Amino acid sequence: MGYNAFDDKNKILFERGHDNHTGEATNGIGEINGSAPLTIGIPRVLNMYENYPFWHTLIVECGMRVKLSPESTGALYQKGVGSVMSDNICFPAKLVHGHILALTDMSVDRIFYPMVIKEEKEFDSTANSFNCPIVSGYPDVIRSAIDTEEQYGIPFDKPVVTFSDDKALKKGCYQYLASLGVKASVFDKAFQKAIKVREETKHIIQTEQKKLFDKAVEENKPVFVVAGRPYHADPLVHQKTAQILADMGVDVFTEDVFCNTENGEFSKLNVIAQWSYPNRVLQAATEVAKLPHNVQLVQLNSFGCGPDSFFMDETSDILKQADKNHTILRIDEIASPGSVRLRMRSLIESIKLIDHDNAIKSGSFSGYPAIYKKEDRRKTILAPWFADFISPFIPAIGELAGYKIVNLPRTNSKSAGKSLIYGHNEVCYPSTLVLGDIIAALQSGSYDVNDVVVAITQTGGQCRATNYVAQIKAGLKRAGFSQIPVLIMSSGKVYQNEQSAFKIPVLKIIKIGIYAILYGDALQAMYSSSLLRESEAGASKCLFDKCIGEGIEAIRKNDHNALLGSLERAVEDYNRLAIQDREFTKVGLIGEIYAKYNQYGQAHISEWLRSQKMEVLTPPFIDFIMQYFVNSEVNVENGVKRGGALKHYLKPLTLKYMNDKIARVEKIMENYRFHYPAESVFTQAEYASEILDLSNQFGEGWNIAAEVASYSRNGINKIVCVQPFGCIANHVVAKGVENRMKKLYPAVNLLYLDIDSSIAQVNLQNRLHFLIN
Repeated sequence: MGYNAFDDKNKILFERGHDNHTGEATNGIGEINGSAPLTIGIPRVLNMYENYPFWHTLIVECGMRVKLSPESTGALYQKGVGSVMSDNICFPAKLVHGHILALTDMSVDRIFYPMVIKEEKEFDSTANSFNCPIVSGYPDVIRSAIDTEEQYGIPFDKPVVTFSDDKALKKGCYQYLASLGVKASVFDKAFQKAIKVREETKHIIQTEQKKLFDKAVEENKPVFVVAGRPYHADPLVHQKTAQILADMGVDVFTEDVFCNTENGEFSKLNVIAQWSYPNRVLQAATEVAKLPHNVQLVQLNSFGCGPDSFFMDETSDILKQADKNHTILRIDEIASPGSVRLRMRSLIESIKLIDHDNAIKSGSFSGYPAIYKKEDRRKTILAPWFADFISPFIPAIGELAGYKIVNLPRTNSKSAGKSLIYGHNEVCYPSTLVLGDIIAALQSGSYDVNDVVVAITQTGGQCRATNYVAQIKAGLKRAGFSQIPVLIMSSGKVYQNEQSAFKIPVLKIIKIGIYAILYGDALQAMYSSSLLRESEAGASKCLFDKCIGEGIEAIRKNDHNALLGSLERAVEDYNRLAIQDREFTKVGLIGEIYAKYNQYGQAHISEWLRSQKMEVLTPPFIDFIMQYFVNSEVNVENGVKRGGALKHYLKPLTLKYMNDKIARVEKIMENYRFHYPAESVFTQAEYASEILDLSNQFGEGWNIAAEVASYSRNGINKIVCVQPFGCIANHVVAKGVENRMKKLYPAVNLLYLDIDSSIAQVNLQNRLHFLIN
């Protein structure tokens, strides 16, 4: 019988006497409300497998009781499955619903399930320590799916905190506990003890495993590090894989065994190590790669896990360079212990056949070889096509900046198929299409592969979009183009890409760049509303193309006044266009930014809706940019980022700078006969805050909720939300909060469409028929 670290880890985390409190009632809430101390229910889910010792200690030391939901069972899962909002979400997230409902039967006064944006940053060389959108945003999903206060009379508390900054953590915790009547003096002592318990717990889990791990390695026993998320320690989630291995004589350890081992390897990776829990898997892989062959890594992967679609390739490469297996166990709600047992037995037997004397390699990992150098500035930059009203202006802006940028052809079925050959098939659809466009272009012979650079954008947030660069680098290596540098276009910090030689003359292009976006938004709005009404087929498109051409010339001259003059003429021309005198039903098209604006990426939904005499309204691209001014305030408030005096003074000036330009374009557009007025980003944020917390900033963030609210308030209640299949952000900010959106806006008819490479057009159109008829 081998050692099973999962059992010990769960005991250390959760055996804490949940029904008792150690603080005196006179120090806490009991004295204030004149009754017994409050009983706080905490669900045994997701990041509670990391943070529960901290929360339990903090709440108990503030004079309250804690009740933890029971261990996961099939019956508990079934109890909550009816309120799950998305079928293709990961199993650990689906389990949350059952745990919340279990707490409603446990005589608790309140349910506590905080939104934790970041965990503690454990490795200095990682880019960030975000939780994935599901882990950080799921409290909002639960509030929408199961209104515990309305249905059961139990308040649901979801304060926003971050473990990445102790000062911010303390502030967030105190704001919450003070609202329950806890005194500052009591809180201070409780917080210090909770911090101490958190560190002690991590130390115990890591050091006890490390001692046994080192001994097992030295004795040449079969040793498996079963790595995943902390919540994969839930026996129902990992389907007792650890016990199956232990029964076979294997010593099983969790990724925690390497948590305090900084090796600097993260800087060599293609993937951006931005999520706290996947970072541990990468760390475990790099350490296992250095050890004898009796030490193997098994990766637990939940179906529907967005980050893993990027990290699995990197983990595999790390282990392959050390001649080690990368065994992945895919797990969901369908238990298959027989299959797990068979695979683990085969793995164990294969290890026995290896010559251990010659099995150890250095484990050194080499990343993407090409970096952007000074001499690359003369090369042509290949930019994937994004949207018809934005992409045409990119080469002209690049010319102003001193670079030659060429747009790649629009996506077609051939280029889309390329990515399925060279990329990971589970990454989100926009990344798949972009990689396919790049590979198809490079293989076409139309470009000198020794004289080009590939460009991609990077947001830097919790969403997988930050890691598109990793997908592109991996695909280029597989296709034989690893000599081509990859360049990141970003308005902020660039992650995991050496490109110090790339300089952008921001002051030279910022004004014309903003006006170019506003000009493109305006043209798109006029084209879309006129296309449906035109009396002469093709007239709207002809005018659109003419205006695009004029815009390009104005941008090349860096003449924003000429650009605005072209817009004034465009309004006059579109107003003169011969149209049909009739009304059309409006449909709002919202969702993930690429799918929303890219015709192929949305499976030509806009075109189909117009063929059915529906007027399609799409939110302006500038709204995506303007979120920054709300998000930055929210992030400072919740401690995710620090303000700084310079930012404090510069941000209002920047906001005024942007608003002045928006107002100038809006004044011109007011003369367009079908003009749809713009709304301030702060007004939109106010709408969204009624639906979900504004800390949800991954993907489109709270903007989707804001767009639903804004359209409905303006009488547009047929709304299509397009998203890549398996988009983890939309599991929270779109599908996840659908109930709450419909509760606040009952007239809204929402249709969510998941798009991927295998989607059937007839299926999409059938579903759209139900919306519009």
